[in-house]
Amino acid sequence: MYGASDELEDCGGGAGDANNIKHFLTEGDCVLTYNWGDNYKKHLSSTSKPGLRDNVGVATTPGSTKVLDRESGKLVPCDADRCKFGTKYDDIGIVNKAPYAAFGGWAAGVAGNVSPLRQRFAADFFAYASSPMRSNLGVIPEATLPVDQMNGQDPYRKSHFDLDEWVAKGFPREAT
Repeated sequence: MYGASDELEDCGGGAGDANNIKHFLTEGDCVLTYNWGDNYKKHLSSTSKPGLRDNVGVATTPGSTKVLDRESGKLVPCDADRCKFGTKYDDIGIVNKAPYAAFGGWAAGVAGNVSPLRQRFAADFFAYASSPMRSNLGVIPEATLPVDQMNGQDPYRKSHFDLDEWVAKGFPREAT
């Protein structure tokens, strides 16, 4: 988290400290957080400092038009082969972005020593729980819920970034 130099102690400068997060959310001392776990949704809670809702926004992590060439050890421009999953922009070319799951993301697994039928049941459950329809219920809550009723689940699939879904749940269009 970042803030004025005389406020950095309040901002913490480190991720994961509940007191730092609380201070950021309720006091508005810091100007930027690069963090995990529901921060944006918590800014909209009734316990946040008045006026914070209209002054908070979110953005994806930045990318780069260059990528490391492991053979030469140098940064080289992205192209269709080097940055297969990059996004093409007319003005700057291909931008490569690393996936980002600050807290390790969500994961699921099935023990190898259970029957194939139980493995299939578990895999089917994981597919259901992470499906766009079901996962949107946890990822995009009603914007007016109190902080303690938000589940901490942040977007983890492209379908979670549908702006209209967030606005329909009460999140401000401009900030979102």
